[in-house]
Parts: sequence; structure tokens; C-alpha cells
Amino acid sequence: MKVIISRTSIQNFALYCYFFSINIESINLYGYGSISFFTGLFYLILILPSIKVVSVINNNLKFFFPIFVFFIWLVLNSLININYFSSRFFDLAFFLNIIIFFAIVNHARKDRMVLEKALLGFAIGAIFTSILLFLGIGAEQTDEGLRASRTTFFNSGPNEFGIKLVTGAVVIIAMFIQDNLGLGKVRYFLAAFLPFVFFAILGTGSRTAILVMPLVPLTWLFFRVLASKYKLLALSSGIIIVSAVLIPIIFFALQNQVVLDRIAYTATGTGDFGTFGRFFLWAGFFNLLGENLFFGNGLSGFDLITFKYFGFVESPHNVFLEIMLYTGLLGLSIYLFFLYRIVYASYRLYKDEGRLLSILLLPTILAYSMALQPLTEKICWLAFAYIVGTYLYNKSLLGRVRQSK
Repeated sequence: MKVIISRTSIQNFALYCYFFSINIESINLYGYGSISFFTGLFYLILILPSIKVVSVINNNLKFFFPIFVFFIWLVLNSLININYFSSRFFDLAFFLNIIIFFAIVNHARKDRMVLEKALLGFAIGAIFTSILLFLGIGAEQTDEGLRASRTTFFNSGPNEFGIKLVTGAVVIIAMFIQDNLGLGKVRYFLAAFLPFVFFAILGTGSRTAILVMPLVPLTWLFFRVLASKYKLLALSSGIIIVSAVLIPIIFFALQNQVVLDRIAYTATGTGDFGTFGRFFLWAGFFNLLGENLFFGNGLSGFDLITFKYFGFVESPHNVFLEIMLYTGLLGLSIYLFFLYRIVYASYRLYKDEGRLLSILLLPTILAYSMALQPLTEKICWLAFAYIVGTYLYNKSLLGRVRQSK
């Protein structure tokens, strides 16, 4: 029997591999780059010949135009501010994320189930890494003077890795509740691995990741009330459901020594509140906003003023501070308009189609925005792509799936 493999099938498989690899991107291939870098490059090579640039841009202008203008302004502003200390003007990681975002949204036009399957691949990646950690494979312990060490996967950042695991758990839960892919009993098999993912999250000791866990049901509650005609009923019943979810999560989290140590570490005024902690850096970067509040300093100017102030170059770990320092209030306005489009699309998908994942991915974006670097983090752009691609091309998919059952 002759088996014919279509170009679309190969492209789909490449996308699934890319989503899966995000959880193991800390594995570096002999110093040449991460696994996710090469799977992303492989995906782009396969998908770019199929992209219909003109038609895609026409259909997606309200999403692509703001981020495209923002990137151009960032580059131009960086060129203008080149100085003796830094000539940095092009952020390659940010640029590649925009290209992949564009490609994935276009891919959704070709195959209306591909984004759901890709997120399933991401969730399987979260399960895979959690089991490896359980078995002690790739587990690295970080000693921060705490009674219990934090666990990372092949020296990944605990915060980034923790948030990815939370996102993977959210995808599993959403697919368990809404079986858009028709997985049937397979959903129960996937859900059985949630305890492994949960304890892997706690092992990272990431306060940001742990805060994302309650933020997910609270986000659902907010949009539930916003979308409902009977807001009081939606609020009261929603609070009961959220409480039923959060109470066991909080209880088990507080039994974990790493979590308790991290809470105590924060309460003592060290960590984020200490010298060179996150809040110390935020205060310093806030003082630097006056250097060029409206237009910003570009990448090159940012490096110079940061070095002069701190004695080293460091990220603000807050996208809004980062963007204001790069591109000023002008750039921040453009980026916030882009984010508004994303959030609005999520809300419409939830209100009109009842899609949980569209809103449950927002806490991941918020966590990276407030405490990390979403411009260069792949998981944020995959969330953007899922929301935009689903909003533009798959809005009626859930209804069709329900009708077929």
C-alpha cells in the first residue's frame, strides 16, 4: 500500500515538534543553540514557501501592523542612539519570534486543527520533562542558601521553566474540560500525569509560577463575570468553583519545603527586596525613564545608561519598563495596542465560542510581562499565535465539534 505524505502533514509535524521543544529548550546542542532554536528554524524553512504574504497581511493587519511598527521603531531608535559603549540595534530573538508568530497564524489558515494539536504537543512536552525530573534525569539543584534546593531542568531558569510547566498543566486541564480534538478517554490518561507536573512546578520554587496557578482560575472568573448577562449569579457560582480549585492547590503547595523557604526568603526582605533584587532594579530603571521618556533610548542607548547607573547591563525583567526605556511612551503605546488586540480576541473567543484556552493562556503572558522578558520568550509568542490564529480562522470550530458529538 502506497503512503503519500503531503507537504502540509510535514509542516504540521514540524510545528508540533517546535511546540514540544519549548519545554526542553535549555538543552544546548554542543554550544550551537537550543533544541527549540533548531526546531523553530526547521519549521520556518518548511512553512515559509507556503505563506501567502499579501493575503495573510490583509487578513491580519490589525494584529501584525502594531508589532511590525513597534519593531521598526525599536531598530531605528537603536541606530540613532548608537554610542561608544554599545552598537546594539537588532534583537534577533525578538525578530525571529515575530516571524514565527506570523508563520503560525498563517499555518492556522491551512489547517484549522493544527493549533489545538500543537498545544497538545506542548502539554506532552511538559509531561515529558516532569517525568524526567521525577526520575532525576536532567535535574539540577540550585543552592541559594535555603534548606531545600530549587530544581531546574538542564540548568534552565527556574522561573521560566516553572511558568512553562504551569502553562502545560493549563492546556491539559482545558483539553480535559473541552475535548476540541475528540481525544475521548485519552484526556483521562493525560490528566493522570498532572500530579507529576504539579510537583515539578513546586520543585522549581518559582514564586512567579506558583502565583500563576491561582491567577488562572481568577482570570476565568473575571471573564466569566464579564461575559455573563447574569453577573451576580456568575460571580457567586464562580467564587465557589474557584475556591474548590484553589484550596487544595494552596494546601499542597504549603506542604512543600521549597515553597516555604521561598516565602520565608521573601518575607525576610532579601531576594527581590534586597540589594540588586528585582524591586531594587525596578526602582533604578524607573529613575532612568527621565533620560528620554517620550522616544526612549533604543537598545544601544539602554545599554549605555544602564551601565552608567548600575555598573552593569541588566534586563528590567518587566516588559513595560523595558519597552519604555527602549522606545519611550511612543513605543509603549504601540505595544499596549497590540496587547489590547490580543486580550480582546481572547475575550471574544471565550464569550462567543466558550473557548477556555483563549483566556487561560493570558496569565502566562501577564507573568512574563511583569517579571520576565516576553519579547524574546518563545512561549509568549506561541500563546499570541494560538489566540490570533484561532480568532481569525477557527472561531466556529468549537461549535462544529460540539455538533458532531
